[in-house]
Amino acid sequence: MLQNCKTGTKEKMDISYIAIIISFIAIIGPLFAAFFSRRNVRHQALLNIHKDFRSPEMLSALDGIWKFYRDIKKKQPGLENEPLKFNEILKEEYIIIHKKQRNDIANNVLKAEKSLNHKRRYITHFYVHLASLYKHKMLPPKMIFDWWVPSDLKIINDLIIPLQEAASELCEPEHLEITSEELKFSLEPLLKLVYDGKLYYDENKKNQISKYNIYKKT
Repeated sequence: MLQNCKTGTKEKMDISYIAIIISFIAIIGPLFAAFFSRRNVRHQALLNIHKDFRSPEMLSALDGIWKFYRDIKKKQPGLENEPLKFNEILKEEYIIIHKKQRNDIANNVLKAEKSLNHKRRYITHFYVHLASLYKHKMLPPKMIFDWWVPSDLKIINDLIIPLQEAASELCEPEHLEITSEELKFSLEPLLKLVYDGKLYYDENKKNQISKYNIYKKT
C-alpha cells in the first residue's frame, strides 16, 4: 500500500516536471524563433542595402553628383571656410542646371536618368532608406557604422540636404516634390544618422585603430 502511494507520488512529480518543461519550451521557443527571425531579417536588409549601394546606377549617380560638387568648388575657390555661402551657391547652380535639363528632357534631348536631378533623387532615396532602417532599429549601429564611416556619410550634409532643399524651392506649389514639414520629417533621420555615425566612430576608433599594427604584423 505504502509502495503504491510512493509510486503514485513519483508519477505525479514526473508529470509535473514534464508539464514545467513543456511550459518552459512553450515560452522560450517563440522567443528563440523571434530572435533568429529578426537576425535573418536584419541580414537580408543588410544584403539588400549593400546590393543597392554597389549597383552601377548608384556608382553612376555618386560619380555625377560629386562631379557637380567638385566643379562648383573649382568655380568658387576660397569658400572652404564659408559653408553657408557655399551651400547657397550650390543650390543656385543646381536650380539652373535642373531647369535646363528639365527642358532638355521635355524636348527629348536628354534622357531623364542622365539628369542631375535623377542622380540626386536616386542617392537621396538610398540614404533616406538607410536612415529609416536605422531609425526603426532594423539595423543596429554596428551593422551600419562599420560599413558607412563618417567620410561615407559626409555626402548627407554636403549634398543631399542642400540639394533636397533646392529641389523643394524650385517647384511650383502644385508640383512640390515635398512640403516643408515633410522635408524636415525626412531630413531629421538623415541628420541623426550622421550624428550617431560620428559618435560611434569616435567611441570605437581608438580601440580598433590601436590594434591595426598588431593585425598588420601577423
